[in-house]
Parts: sequence; structure tokens; C-alpha cells
Amino acid sequence: MTQPVILFSGQGAQKIGMALDWIESSATARELARQADEALGYSLTSVMSDGPEESLTATSRCQPALYLHGMIGLALLKERLPDFQPAAAAGLSLGEFTAHAAAGTFSFLDGLKLVSQRGTFMEEACLATDGAMAALIGGEEEKSASSPPPRMSMLRTLTPPARSSCPEPARISMPPWRRPRTSASAARGSSTSPVPTTPG
Repeated sequence: MTQPVILFSGQGAQKIGMALDWIESSATARELARQADEALGYSLTSVMSDGPEESLTATSRCQPALYLHGMIGLALLKERLPDFQPAAAAGLSLGEFTAHAAAGTFSFLDGLKLVSQRGTFMEEACLATDGAMAALIGGEEEKSASSPPPRMSMLRTLTPPARSSCPEPARISMPPWRRPRTSASAARGSSTSPVPTTPG
């Protein structure tokens, strides 16, 4: 019998109202949310449920919010399926911390505090850096790489399974005054989308 693997999301998957239905309908979810709010010293659950968008997308709030969301989802899954035993847990960037907590590397609250500090440090670094990112979706990496100004870094952003089902994108990191124009990118068969400078 094939054993499942749990995959936890990283920064960018947040949405106002996240986990709200779970918290409203489940005592387990409410208790985890209460513990998180108490440990952090502010109402993370209010940011998750009510926003505003600028608060939820701030790295210092977004990362603990996604961690809490993942841990609530896992707790409810185990309630519904008591015999659920995943073979492994994995995560995208920030989600690696959620995966570690799910695997028992550290406790729920220890993981929450780690993620909160990580998000705060990353936000501080972002604010101290005059930079930006763009994601090129579609087109060919070689052609995309030839268009940015000098001294810009090209980073592959998809894992092999994801690349097999869509054109391979590239992420470009650059100072804001060197951002590529969307129209120029489109002419090469790709589109440009801004992404946070501190993806996590």
C-alpha cells in the first residue's frame, strides 16, 4: 500500500479568511489558534480572518499565519483519519518548518516561535534592501536570460515534477529601476509578474 506524503505551502499561499471556517467549526482549531495568539502576543487569527491585506502579506505575519494554517489542517486531518500515518512531510521554503513540526522535530509552539522570528528577520532584511523580483512565466529560459540588464541573477523556481507540466519559468532579482517591461517580455513569449522580495 502506498503511503501518503504531506506537502506544506510557503509564502504566497495566504488569503484573508484562511482557516476561519476551521476555527469557527472545530474546538481543536480554536485551541491551536488560541495558543498561537497567546504565544505571539498579538491576535494572529484576527490578521488571518480580517486582514487587512497589507498586514497578512507582511512577511512577519504571513509566515506564522501559514504555519498555523498548516498545523490546524494537519490536526483536523488526524482527527478525521485516526490511522493516518504519512511516510514523510515536506514543504516549500517556510513550509519546511511546518513539515518539521508535523514530523515531531519540534513542538507546535516552538515551531511557531521559530517561524515568527524567521519572518521578522526576513522582513527587516527586505526593508533594508532596495530590490525587487519578477517571475517570467512561459517562454524559454535562454531567451529570458538574454533580456535582463547585466548583474541580474536568474534562479530556477520550479521542481522537476512541476516543470514537466508547464513551460519552465525563471525568477529575476534586480534593483527596482532595472525591472523588465512586461511588453518586452511578452514579445518573447513570456509574461512578467511581480513577486515578493522575500519569498518564503
